[in-house]
Amino acid sequence: MRDFWETHHWPEGERRAHWHLLFEDQPAVHDFARAHAGLLAQHAELSPVPVEWLHATLQSVGPLTAETAAAVADAARLALVGIEPFEIEIGPAQAIHNGVVPAIYPEDRISELYWALRRATESVVGADTMPKAPERFWPHLSLAYSKPRELHQTGAFALVA
Repeated sequence: MRDFWETHHWPEGERRAHWHLLFEDQPAVHDFARAHAGLLAQHAELSPVPVEWLHATLQSVGPLTAETAAAVADAARLALVGIEPFEIEIGPAQAIHNGVVPAIYPEDRISELYWALRRATESVVGADTMPKAPERFWPHLSLAYSKPRELHQTGAFALVA
């Protein structure tokens, strides 16, 4: 398992905009996370995500000025007009290269949301300033991130590629 924090960092003090799905008013998602918390806490190589911080990152945007962020939000509102609300399913949890995550379904609906937000954001900031787009977006919720390598080389998740 690779160290999540080593591959996901930015300069100290820099604030970056992200598009997130938030689960603050979703008790079923909180219950799902709590059901895994005891097992995750047994592994020093993992940093469990507190329930109040649960989120699914749809897109990392980067640093934005307040005025650019407002323009991105306006573009996103327009881009999302035709997307109807939908229910999601979460699970099962699995260990991946830098943490423990359950997938979020339906992938096609969340991918539609991802691409609409990406196009709206690019229309304001330019495609060249955005992180490279994936060939296929994989929606997921992080339950735990991996800690630095020296903490988990012999841990239970060390064999995960």
